[in-house]
Amino acid sequence: MTRTRFALLAAGLFLCGPLSGQETDFDLAAQRSESQDVRPVPGHAVDHGGLPLNPVPHSLVRGEGRLDVSGGVRLRGEGARFAADLGFLPLARKGAALSVEFGAKAAARRGVKPLSGAYALRIDGSGIALTGYDERGAFYAVQTLRQIAESPAAAGG
Repeated sequence: MTRTRFALLAAGLFLCGPLSGQETDFDLAAQRSESQDVRPVPGHAVDHGGLPLNPVPHSLVRGEGRLDVSGGVRLRGEGARFAADLGFLPLARKGAALSVEFGAKAAARRGVKPLSGAYALRIDGSGIALTGYDERGAFYAVQTLRQIAESPAAAGG
């Protein structure tokens, strides 16, 4: 007898549960007309020229011209340390130069802030130069280069 009552109670809760959970007065259209208050994010805007970079760099200067890396890149400096992370660019003996350096002295030469993770990335006719304040900064520079290389904006699209 107890099992039968329990089974009937369970069946009743199962059948009535979904019915009681649905509201008939809910109007989604009324929510669409509510005003949305969006506050500005602190900081400053950086014109990244259509390049989807995340996180947004503190500063970005875009020059004219292009660097052709279709023939590959040749690693210089500490580049071999990051070879596995640079798999998005083909390696070649006679390709465009790609130098990677990090450390306080290298960072000071390139004007990189003395802050862990800080870096500078330069792409010009002579090649690509990545300079990190520390190894973390050099890694972040490689990741930014990846975003640039894989961007439709970089491909002319």
